[in-house]
Amino acid sequence: MTLTPTNAATDAGWIWCWAPRFGAIGGRRLPKRVDSNQAEIVEALRKIGCVVTPTHMVGSGYPDITVGFRGRTILLEIKSEKGKLTEAEEDWFLAWTGEAYVVRSVEEALEVVQRGAGSVSESHP
Repeated sequence: MTLTPTNAATDAGWIWCWAPRFGAIGGRRLPKRVDSNQAEIVEALRKIGCVVTPTHMVGSGYPDITVGFRGRTILLEIKSEKGKLTEAEEDWFLAWTGEAYVVRSVEEALEVVQRGAGSVSESHP
């Protein structure tokens, strides 16, 4: 079954799905905010040969990008200079046992991927 919004003005931003027992149901889609420095960090990482997958839309505290570089998988949470982790992000970092870092600039992101594991002090805030 294909669901078509009946009024584009009132249905904009809603996600509709078909649930067999309940019929058409919808919920408000909340856009995930992308940090203003994310695009430049992704571009710089790709220039040095990283494979970068944006993951900021995953939610539940999961980091903003996943980076592959020289056989490593590195998760990066991108924050502005004064940005703070949300409670969900703090919980995620406390539970995660792999390579994950908080970076605030292109320079920090490049340092993280070019140096070995565990070299950045803010790896588990």
